[in-house]
Amino acid sequence: VSILITPLALLGTALVVPFPSLGSALLALVCIATGWLLDALALISAPRWAIAVLPAPSVAAVVIAALAIVGLLCPFRLPGRPAAFAALLPLVAPHAPLPAAGTMRVTALDVGQGAAMLIETPGGRLLFDAGPRQGADSDAGSRVIIPYLRARGIEVIESLVISHADEDHAGGALSVLAGVRVISVSSPLQAGHPIREAAPLHRRCWRGEHWQWGETRLEVLHPGPERTHRGKSATNANSCVLRIESPAGVVLLTGDIEAAQEGFLVEKLGEKALRADLLAAPHHGSNGSSSMVFLNAVKPSIAIVQAGYRNRFGHPGDKAQVRYRIAGTRLLRSDHDGAVSVMLRGTRPPIIERLRHDDRRYWRLRVQAAAARAVA
Repeated sequence: VSILITPLALLGTALVVPFPSLGSALLALVCIATGWLLDALALISAPRWAIAVLPAPSVAAVVIAALAIVGLLCPFRLPGRPAAFAALLPLVAPHAPLPAAGTMRVTALDVGQGAAMLIETPGGRLLFDAGPRQGADSDAGSRVIIPYLRARGIEVIESLVISHADEDHAGGALSVLAGVRVISVSSPLQAGHPIREAAPLHRRCWRGEHWQWGETRLEVLHPGPERTHRGKSATNANSCVLRIESPAGVVLLTGDIEAAQEGFLVEKLGEKALRADLLAAPHHGSNGSSSMVFLNAVKPSIAIVQAGYRNRFGHPGDKAQVRYRIAGTRLLRSDHDGAVSVMLRGTRPPIIERLRHDDRRYWRLRVQAAAARAVA
């Protein structure tokens, strides 16, 4: 560009009026050279390894690197100055490791009125749903999920599960498939659906399907051959329900099933098959789901509701919240807590992080404190 394209472009532009033939010939060379450049860039950028995605460095790594740069740029000689380059290495440290044996991390991302949960086990990572689509060129996959994965240095998702076809659950799936390497996709989507077409390997979400990652067992509990809904629409009723069991604990992911499907699962499978430590609240915590029969069977100590702030549906519903309190379940909400991360550790108490409360920033003001100051 500096040696060939720019000089010829400037010279051709200057000569095109007094010497049209010469100026046009030079600009034609510029077009040819630019075409070669763009073809070459397209060729070398096509492979996945053409772009190195580095995780966001820790505060300690940034401080150490800053001190090293000061030493390298210092105007007077310092002993061992070349060794300061080694202090820059933490900036290019490899991606986040998988959880240690005996643990499992569940992260409910803040995608607004939608669902997207990342489950990390010692044997692999699973993304359950991919958040909503906000428009033709915007979705939670490109705006929330991919930036989060890149910030942590995660380049591979072993399994992507799309619970059903509704846009608030499947809207960001294509962006996820384009942004990171996904080994397999599981869903109840019909053949010909764009997500199935883009999937490298597709499994049908169907009761009895299961796979193993070391000590972690992943099993589909719903849907099955039975009809569990009324009317023509079966999208929510046929949501994929996935149970993940490991020494760290049990997680139950439910999509948008409602009370009828919850009751069917209790009757069909029994309480033992549904018992879980952490529950993804069915249908964003709507009043038509999270029935007492279901909660008494699952007996979760923690439930997570993914819902948009002041969403028009009123999720989570008041009646559903009362039922969770009666069941003795701690309810975490993305509309109040932001992104929620729960580290299950077997018999030890789980570690819970709520981004909006635990990772404070100076621009996040506590409403109560601000009101108190105003009164004072």
